[in-house]
Amino acid sequence: MLLTETTPIVPRQRQVFRRVWVATFLCFAAFYGITQPLAEVLGRSAFDVGATSAVLGAFGVTALLARPLAGWLSDRLAPRWILGLGAVALAVGVLGMIWETGVEGLILLRGLQALGYAAFTTAGTAWVARLGESEQRAGRLARFGMAANAAMAVVPALIGSILLSVSSTGVLLGLGGIALAAGLCAQITAPMDGSAPGNGSIARRDHLDAVVRGVGLRPWLLALLIGLGFGVFLQYAPLLATGGGKGLFTVYGVTILLTRAVGGRWLDRRALATVARLAGGALAVGMMGLWAGGLAGWFGAAAIGVGGGMLHPAVLAAAVKRFPAAPGLATGWCYVGFDLGLALSGWALGPVFGSGGAGMVFALTGVVMLGAVWLGGGCDDRNRVIADGR
Repeated sequence: MLLTETTPIVPRQRQVFRRVWVATFLCFAAFYGITQPLAEVLGRSAFDVGATSAVLGAFGVTALLARPLAGWLSDRLAPRWILGLGAVALAVGVLGMIWETGVEGLILLRGLQALGYAAFTTAGTAWVARLGESEQRAGRLARFGMAANAAMAVVPALIGSILLSVSSTGVLLGLGGIALAAGLCAQITAPMDGSAPGNGSIARRDHLDAVVRGVGLRPWLLALLIGLGFGVFLQYAPLLATGGGKGLFTVYGVTILLTRAVGGRWLDRRALATVARLAGGALAVGMMGLWAGGLAGWFGAAAIGVGGGMLHPAVLAAAVKRFPAAPGLATGWCYVGFDLGLALSGWALGPVFGSGGAGMVFALTGVVMLGAVWLGGGCDDRNRVIADGR
């Protein structure tokens, strides 16, 4: 039976969506808020380049390893418990920075922060994917993604202002409290919370290998390209002369929020192939705009926001559609691709930056983003449903 406005479960699902959205916003507020305190800690410690790289790299490695685990647990336990555990890990990782200054300790703390990040993005996405009709999943995930986008747009600038009058210790105490508040906010029993078919009752044989085969390689590669594009923009835009990067981030943030808010219903009516072609073109044009600089650079930042804002929720919705029995693992598998793309933006493109500067990085990435157009053309959008992993 289709859910209607008079069906009692719909208002309940909306309430759950709002609670998970707020919890995710709080989580990412704590996550993005630690950027500047972490820089201060690393600056005071005066580590060499190798030690600093080890501390910063610990996050990406841990996130990659934690994604499948977070997805697997989300399919077998109530997602709220995964969000709660993730919030505790993030809080400990944040608060520990008040006292810890050694390399080994900071690596451990960054790992805990990564666990919280992976738990919230994976379990939260899996939970929201099950709230409501599958025909509205892409738009619902687009609105859910606005929580992280809003935190990224607001919190770093706010923390920078607070640090002018409050010590980094006080800021870290506040961020740790925000992380714990995120976990408490997510503790709500609800439909599709962990007892419904397709979640807690999932068959044991539906492990990662079955999910990988069910979801397919193309959505995973699209997720990797999204992560690569976001990582390139995040790391190399501040190196451009245009607006010192800050203005470009503002344009990007506003554009991706508008894209998700306005384009959700459009995503629900379009196949992944169509979205991938359009979004891939927007990402390619955006990167080329940043390479050109000037006014084209501002337009490029907006185009990247549009492309990422469309493609990210479409890929996650397609993954859940292809393997609805394990939404946690399905989205977690795509997030592995996204995180790997983030890592490659530094690992693989670092030599390009060394030889040709940020402009060359954007030009090369623009060509690579055309791969999304090609991948979209190969998505057959078959309406297959794999319920048992066979």
